Amino acid sequence: KAGYHAVTFGFLVDQIIRRVDEKHRSQAQFFQEEIAAPNGIEFYIGLPMSEEYRVARIVSPPLRVAVREMVSSQRTVLMMVNLGARKVKKDPIPKAIGTTTKFLISPTKINPINNPEIHQLEIASANGIGTAIALAKIISLLQEGKLFSENMLNILKQPVIVDHIDVVIGLTKSKGYGFVYKESLENIPNQWLIGHSGYGGQNVQYDPKHDLAYAYITNGLKCAEDISRSQMRLQKSLYKCLKQA
Repeated sequence: KAGYHAVTFGFLVDQIIRRVDEKHRSQAQFFQEEIAAPNGIEFYIGLPMSEEYRVARIVSPPLRVAVREMVSSQRTVLMMVNLGARKVKKDPIPKAIGTTTKFLISPTKINPINNPEIHQLEIASANGIGTAIALAKIISLLQEGKLFSENMLNILKQPVIVDHIDVVIGLTKSKGYGFVYKESLENIPNQWLIGHSGYGGQNVQYDPKHDLAYAYITNGLKCAEDISRSQMRLQKSLYKCLKQA
């Protein structure tokens, strides 16, 4: 079985890196020294306090925005209904999600993710902080051949599992090697967008066919799933420009 486990995934990868790296660096240190700094990328896993003044505060959506986002995304509605039904049935997974993410996500207006002390923690898969440009630059390094060999990149272009029911969120997902795969906007068989979504609608994608990398981030939280209305409008405009060019 496969299930989305945002907070723990980064810790697992961190332990692999500490053992494989000759200097036994943490994932955050390895990323900063080997990827971010050499390529001039302003992205941090564990934010230096000197950069704290630049961070935008995360804001939970008003009810009208949350409803509008849910109505526009059938997958979001299905996920929320699925999680709600499983809570009623005493499924342990929804309860575990709520228990283990309280230090990052809260249903109250006081969002713990805005705490500067939280920003300094090295939580690789749940606490990366940077700009949209920086996030797009990171994934563009795939296309530029600065992270992997051509052979490895060809392996990454295809998911390991396709349309598999995710046991955590209860929806179908295509995944592989830490990425989530979505069908290309042109619906061409075996043509995938490679990337990942984040809390509240954050998103980064790499389109191998067009050698295109792009990212969308927002401090005003949007949908619970991986497609926000704002991100989809920008994505459609981007591909419209690409087609015209």
